[in-house]
Amino acid sequence: MRRYIIHLENLKYISREANWLLKTDRSLVSDIGVIVRDTRVASRHVEFDTSVPENISMEEVLRRFATISPISEYEHLVEKRMGKHEAILKGRDLFNDEK
Repeated sequence: MRRYIIHLENLKYISREANWLLKTDRSLVSDIGVIVRDTRVASRHVEFDTSVPENISMEEVLRRFATISPISEYEHLVEKRMGKHEAILKGRDLFNDEK
């Protein structure tokens, strides 16, 4: 499985709707084996932590997610080593972007 963070534009959602969004997204992709691990609602985006089987295209996953809200961006998560200073800067940027 490949792991992705998918960001949708947040046009109307608030943080207390995170569980509803999680259940809704899971129901949209469960038939193709995609696992939605968690959801986070920020002011500018809604973030989904997902695992996608190797045989499923990201285009199909994104098409289904887009039924909730337009896709803002997505990132394939790959574990990598980085220095302490670089990790601190990356963490700061993610925090400031509410990711």
